[in-house]
Amino acid sequence: MSKESMYFTDKYIVNVSSGLDIIKYSDIVWVYPYELRQRGITTAKSIIIYTNDKVRHTLANFNAISKKGKKVFNEIFELVASKNTQAVVGYTKENRKQMKDLYNIK
Repeated sequence: MSKESMYFTDKYIVNVSSGLDIIKYSDIVWVYPYELRQRGITTAKSIIIYTNDKVRHTLANFNAISKKGKKVFNEIFELVASKNTQAVVGYTKENRKQMKDLYNIK
């Protein structure tokens, strides 16, 4: 992931890593980190964001994450999670059920 692929403004995330994706912080209903594992080893990390229109956005794709990459990943996740205090943060059974009940997100 290059630093030029995302921009954070006061009200929006602009992701240009694969096309143009503009996400308004106030539209975020659920945000959680996602890890892809192969044989028990994390091979990639990303941030999954669901917005109130039930659209799933993938942000901050990191492959073969390093110590520096982990730090940047955590900073991005904390920034996104802090911009909307109404959003559900994290992936748990309870959060998944809440999102399914409220927004029909599976």
